[in-house]
Amino acid sequence: MADVIRGDLANLTLGHDLGAGSSCLKCGDGCPGLDLHFWRKICKNCKCKQDDHDVRIEENDHVRKIGHLFEQSNRQPYTISKMTIPQNAMLNTPAPSPGKKDVANQVTFEWIPQGTDAKLAQRYMESLPKESQPIRGTAGAQTRNQAMQRQLPDHDQHTEACHNLTEKEKEKMNEFVQSYKDQAIGIGEVEEINKPRSEGGVQTAASVATQKEASGSKSKWTCKRCTEPMTGGDVAVFAERAGPEICWHPACFRCKTCNELLVDLIYFYKDDEIFCGRHYSDLHKPRCAACDELIFASSYTQAEDQNWHLKHFCCFECDDQLGGKSYVAKNGRPYCLPCHEKLFAKVCNSCKQKIAAGAQRVTYEELHWHACEDCFHCSNCKKTLINQSFLPKQNYIFCSVQCKRQLLP
Repeated sequence: MADVIRGDLANLTLGHDLGAGSSCLKCGDGCPGLDLHFWRKICKNCKCKQDDHDVRIEENDHVRKIGHLFEQSNRQPYTISKMTIPQNAMLNTPAPSPGKKDVANQVTFEWIPQGTDAKLAQRYMESLPKESQPIRGTAGAQTRNQAMQRQLPDHDQHTEACHNLTEKEKEKMNEFVQSYKDQAIGIGEVEEINKPRSEGGVQTAASVATQKEASGSKSKWTCKRCTEPMTGGDVAVFAERAGPEICWHPACFRCKTCNELLVDLIYFYKDDEIFCGRHYSDLHKPRCAACDELIFASSYTQAEDQNWHLKHFCCFECDDQLGGKSYVAKNGRPYCLPCHEKLFAKVCNSCKQKIAAGAQRVTYEELHWHACEDCFHCSNCKKTLINQSFLPKQNYIFCSVQCKRQLLP
């Protein structure tokens, strides 16, 4: 097992320095590399999110990024431990892709649960789906990197990572961050059900249950999520804030909202449920659909069933503010009329001019027309087809079979 990796907030990599130039996992060669928009948290080249790119976060950055959440509290500190074992020592484990750092017939886990020995860590990893095991050189390691960005975004933790906050907004954000440090955040603990758990030398419910199981009593342990029974020797995850009698299967320790495995077992507890950092925050604060930041301003706008900073309700293409202006929404993103016409306007099959946003049009399969007599008419006799049945053929429309035969014998 490798040394534990620790870090502090000094030299924390934030914002545009993180992953600049990284390839897009969705667009492939279609994106020349991550170039963050100055406040939207998306790539200016391909419009995909930062966590859709192959951003490689250094281990020390992981610790610096998360470690401050556990500072000045009685929570256990956040650290990273790694483990290398023979590849044939584990079941249900994908082989890493060949690489210069790979050792033949070995696998390296880039993270293992805190406080576990090699045997327990191995059993924990065997309990996870293959695609979720953080093995160096596999999709599981990439998934962990993406989950770290998505579940624990910098801009939910640091005022410095947010766009142009006022002093009042900074104050409110710092208060919110301190509140979830004090009331919600924790790191799951991996243990065996039949291993006595103690707090200050006092037996907990788990150790009492062990004695009952040994005497033949039925185990009272069930997974909080799937409600399936758990018996002596099973590997379980405990969350201190949930109490000593609550546990989860390793593969069930997931965010209540997004159903993702909680990255590095970091959870936020509320109303007897566990959440990732993003969705815990969403329970308490509105989130701007444009910049992805929590909204601490006293005023904001709502449009397209989403929330927006007043300054960020802008055209998705040109960034012009849309307050009080006409706009067209596409896939939940607002566009000013000129940008919408440039990007999405349909071309009339008759006059070959673009059909303006808001203008009436007729559509048939992939063909479009202005909904007027000058454009939507029989391709042969020019009779209007507005509110009339028509006969389509190739890229033409006709009022009758006779007209079709005259033009297309």
